[in-house]
Amino acid sequence: MLQDLASLRTDIAQHGYAELEGFVAGARLAAVRAWVEAEVARQPAGYIGSVGKETVRGSPLEHLDEECGIRALLAGLHAELHGAREPATLYQVLRVLYGRGEGEKQAHMYHYDAYALTALLPIAIPDRADGKNGDLVLFLRRRRLHRSLLLNLVQKALVQNPLARWLLARERVRRWLRGEVVKLRPGNLYVFLGYQTCHGNTPCSIESLRATALFHYADPFEGNRFVKALERVNILRTEWHRKRTRRTQP
Repeated sequence: MLQDLASLRTDIAQHGYAELEGFVAGARLAAVRAWVEAEVARQPAGYIGSVGKETVRGSPLEHLDEECGIRALLAGLHAELHGAREPATLYQVLRVLYGRGEGEKQAHMYHYDAYALTALLPIAIPDRADGKNGDLVLFLRRRRLHRSLLLNLVQKALVQNPLARWLLARERVRRWLRGEVVKLRPGNLYVFLGYQTCHGNTPCSIESLRATALFHYADPFEGNRFVKALERVNILRTEWHRKRTRRTQP
């Protein structure tokens, strides 16, 4: 673990993100993918995943953060990078793009995460000749790790709006802004400074499944009731959408 932390810290310091190859592999990765595919089969085309650990209870994803050491890895890295020694919250998301144009609609939705660190685990990633694979795009270290709620809202508004999305969908603009394109590989773990890094993904074909598990760690606004209320609303909204669109079992 100490070697992993040292390597992670060096990679993030030098490149802005770190990649751990084969972090989840073999039967474990196959079981997670099979569960996601079964979930997709019960949903209409356009299923976009779920938010919160409670939505994956009973699945191979429920204890993945503990069993594979993701939580411990993020806690150690957070201590190394930010000097934080107290345990912090881990917020889990399953993001699925498949069919009904979701791979196109969700492309170039650039944003900052609400948590200091983000670990991204690809479960199913297309490998298409036309390039519509939903590559991860990172604009590294575009803000500090601060605790100003007002500044946070302003920074998010500057990025999460139709004009910014239109501009960042242009490859020339992304190159000018030094966007880092990361081609994801299933089973590898990608760790980056989610709060400080503006990120999104390129288009994904409607014919291909793209599924990723995201583990967000250490919320700078942990004690803010307004922020926590918004987070809870997002969980409820996503879960309502998932239940509303679930196909009735034959």
